[in-house]
Amino acid sequence: MKYYSEKTKDMYDTETELKKAETEFDKAETEKAELAKTKEIRQKGVEKAFEDAYNLLDEFIKDYGSFSGEISVPFDIDTMPRIRRSFFDRFFGW
Repeated sequence: MKYYSEKTKDMYDTETELKKAETEFDKAETEKAELAKTKEIRQKGVEKAFEDAYNLLDEFIKDYGSFSGEISVPFDIDTMPRIRRSFFDRFFGW
């Protein structure tokens, strides 16, 4: 007799194999959920740190007129609006 698992969508020869596979599947799903939650928390922390850095840069420029140091920023869709606001708005009036 074959056993079918709704969770894994697979067939197993014995009930023991089925239970073992479902236990491993549940464990993997739990780990994925925990990883996704941790990633979301850490991503929010990184976004907050970037926002704080942009605010500090804005304050520095207001106080001293310019910033002559070098800033290395990852360039992607998420950071473009902030770069645009802090750089292009000042120099090009966008």
